[in-house]
Amino acid sequence: MHLPDQDIPTFRKTVRFERIYQATYFRLMYFIKRMTRNEIAREDLLQETYVHLWINLEKITDDEKIFPLLRMYATNIIINFLKKSAREQFRAEQFYKRLEPVTTQEEVMEIKECIERYEHILKQIPIQQRTIFILSTEEGFTYKEIAEKMNLSPDTIKYHLTQVRRTLRSQFPLLKTVTE
Repeated sequence: MHLPDQDIPTFRKTVRFERIYQATYFRLMYFIKRMTRNEIAREDLLQETYVHLWINLEKITDDEKIFPLLRMYATNIIINFLKKSAREQFRAEQFYKRLEPVTTQEEVMEIKECIERYEHILKQIPIQQRTIFILSTEEGFTYKEIAEKMNLSPDTIKYHLTQVRRTLRSQFPLLKTVTE
């Protein structure tokens, strides 16, 4: 096999790298495994360590003392990975904290009072209208399904739902979007 002159250094570098890789792979993998419990990231961290070796291989003169250097590369890469993971986790926690509703004791009491008032108003509505409303809003039945279930026409179902919604809107002006 004849290589052009410019490929000889690359060829020598590749052979040297493969020899180092074969001699250090399992020890380095075990080292990385002890440093991080993230199985998914292990291969990436190992690969990144060897990429770092490839980039700096021409600067390294003593192949016999290469493993401590690989451990140093791996340690720095793992530290960067852990810092990045911690930052991402912190950002995610901050994001989810913003999504959580802030509920004070006063807000909880207002919500309870509102629910009690809602239930009280529903009890005042005629039984047939209340049943239709519950089947529609809580059970998710369509007009047609409710009509079949109660032996009524879909137009009658629509009329009763309109009446219940009108009553609720008059008592809870902010419920317009919920009951429509």
